[in-house]
Amino acid sequence: MLRTTLAMVALCAGNIWATSADADVIDYAKLSVGQSLNTDVEGFALDDGLSYGAGVGKAIGPVRIELGVDRLSGEANLFGPTLQADALDWHANAYLDFELGERASVFAGAGLDYIDGEASVFGNSIDASGDGWNWAVGGAYRISDNIIAEAQFRRIDADLSTDFGDVGLQTDQISVSLRLAL
Repeated sequence: MLRTTLAMVALCAGNIWATSADADVIDYAKLSVGQSLNTDVEGFALDDGLSYGAGVGKAIGPVRIELGVDRLSGEANLFGPTLQADALDWHANAYLDFELGERASVFAGAGLDYIDGEASVFGNSIDASGDGWNWAVGGAYRISDNIIAEAQFRRIDADLSTDFGDVGLQTDQISVSLRLAL
C-alpha cells in the first residue's frame, strides 16, 4: 500500500515538474550534511552517525516538492564487537514555506520514504528495507538570488523487513543544506 502511495506521489511530482515556466516557479538542487540522532530499531538504540544527501526540487510559490536521497548511519558497541548500520533513505516530500521578511523563512513539511539499509556485526551482514514516512521543520535564509541556506530537523518512521522478521525504525536527522537554483 505504501509503495503504491509513494509511486503516486512520484507521479504527481513528475506532473508538477512539467508545469510551464513562471516567475514563481523555481527548480533547484540541494546538498545536505548533518547527523542521524536518537536512532531506535525495535528498542535497540544506535549511537549518532553521519548523514548527507542530495535532492532536486521545484518551488511553486510557497509550496516545494522535493525528491531526494540521504545516507544515514549509526553504530552500537555490543560489549566488544561493534554493530555498524548504514541506510539510504529515498524520499518524496512536500514543504510549505512561511516568509519572515525579505530573506528569511521557516518551513514545515512531510513525505514518504523508502529505506534500504544494512547492518554489519560479527562479520555478518543483515539487509533491511521498507517503507516509511517523515515530517520536517526548519528555517532558511536567502544568501543570494540563486542560493538558499537552510537548517532542518526531520523525524523518520519506517517499517523494515529483514531475513529475521520485521522491525520498526525511528530516527531523527538534523542537517544544514544549500539549495541552488537551476
